[in-house]
Amino acid sequence: MIPVNSTRDIISTIGDIFKEFPDHLSSKPVFSLPYFDSVSKGMVVSISQQIFYQGNLVGITGIDISLTDITEDVSYFTNTEQFYVFLVDDSGIALTHPTFSHPTYTSWHHVHTYIWHLENTPEFYSIYKSILREPSGKVVLPLKVSQKPKKNGDGEDEKVAIYEWKKVEGTPYIVCVVVIEPTKIRKFLSNSITSESTNFTYHRLDLLPSSNTCRHMKQLSSLGNTALFLSASCFTSPYKYLMDEESLQMVYNYMAYLKDRTGLIANPGLKPGVRSEVLALSQITSAWKTAAEHKEFSNYIVRRFIATFNGVFQVYPATLIDKSYDPTRRDWYIRALEHPGKIILTAPYLDVGGAGYVITLSHTIFEGKPAAMHSSSDNVVAVMGMDFTFGYFYKFLLEKIPICKHDTVICFLLDDKGYLVSHPDLIEPSGRGPVEQQHITHKEPLVANDLLNHREFVSKKVCNSYSDRTIQRYYQLNMSLDTVLTNVVHGEQCTKYHVIHIYGTNIFLGIVNQT
Repeated sequence: MIPVNSTRDIISTIGDIFKEFPDHLSSKPVFSLPYFDSVSKGMVVSISQQIFYQGNLVGITGIDISLTDITEDVSYFTNTEQFYVFLVDDSGIALTHPTFSHPTYTSWHHVHTYIWHLENTPEFYSIYKSILREPSGKVVLPLKVSQKPKKNGDGEDEKVAIYEWKKVEGTPYIVCVVVIEPTKIRKFLSNSITSESTNFTYHRLDLLPSSNTCRHMKQLSSLGNTALFLSASCFTSPYKYLMDEESLQMVYNYMAYLKDRTGLIANPGLKPGVRSEVLALSQITSAWKTAAEHKEFSNYIVRRFIATFNGVFQVYPATLIDKSYDPTRRDWYIRALEHPGKIILTAPYLDVGGAGYVITLSHTIFEGKPAAMHSSSDNVVAVMGMDFTFGYFYKFLLEKIPICKHDTVICFLLDDKGYLVSHPDLIEPSGRGPVEQQHITHKEPLVANDLLNHREFVSKKVCNSYSDRTIQRYYQLNMSLDTVLTNVVHGEQCTKYHVIHIYGTNIFLGIVNQT
């Protein structure tokens, strides 16, 4: 974008605009690379075209379009490790890719990245020129995916990656679909019917007339209902949903369609399958109110919620939710999918609803199977979670492990990345500094240094952040640990520690004796 703030030097400014065009005359539109627009505060693409009159170039016309609008069908596609979509231009620069931040949430200048940096396998590098050159095509590439050793001794799975692409007519853009086979078919909640006991309301409590609303934490809430929130990915046009202001009539249209038992109410723009997911979740969430009233630890639960792959989200107590919220991009959701069947705890973070620092507990919901046990390879249809007050888990440690009350003993919980979930330094009223993103290396450096000697327990990983072109490193703890770890180098320090994995979770318990 070239800003024109005054008529001063306007001739040279307009001349800079013409520099973006090729030297020869052309009637084809020119698409710019995505850039951050300081006016709209989002990523945009400028599309401009030369104007001719009687064969002579007389000017240039153009328009700025939001990158979210252009890429909504691709960027809101439900990607998985076995099935995903990306968008590139004819020079090989990626506009969207699962490794990128979503265009809606990108608030910094975009660093353009070529697609072969993202699909960084030798096999893909051999075909990317065909993707850029040919209008459409399909290629099958062999892949070798490392797996844990199996009973038959094999350590690798033979898979293939199917790349199928097609150029978007009249644009420099190419859409590519990638399928890793054999793939696990993702199933969605379906075949649900409405129930007379269904008790949920749309989250826009500020629009709906009600006498049951109250102020819960810092938000308008209703303790008598579960709130339904439909994220942008639930709609056939996510960008239109984000841009339009919701009205009371729109809310009535949503609820009439979702609770319709006749099949006569028109679809207000929701994707297929969303209605079935809403009705299925309503059967689960109906028990939340009863549990909140009778469970002993309910005083420490801020809220209960559940989310599906399509972005359907229900929460109790009912409360207002920002339109841009996407539950499928939250840490508690992503981590639960990484470890299906395990109880996942997140490190503390500041709650947007005014509850202070909270810790989220989440767990996957599997496809129902009568008279069958579940395994981590089963189909996941949703993720359920609860937000706990920050101090609850440290209180739990003190109650269940009395030795933690001793002045010379420190008990803590940390997740599989080494970030502290609970630690006395985080809970002390006089404690200073941030509570979020506190690693064991910050609070227990002596323990962390000795843990590095357990090479089968701690591994150092490397990942790329393509938004700012940085290489980042992090620690990964072995969750298959079945023994108690203690000091490797005895006598080197006065501190003695024990660390053990809590079975069925992503959490480790640590006890440090400082005597």
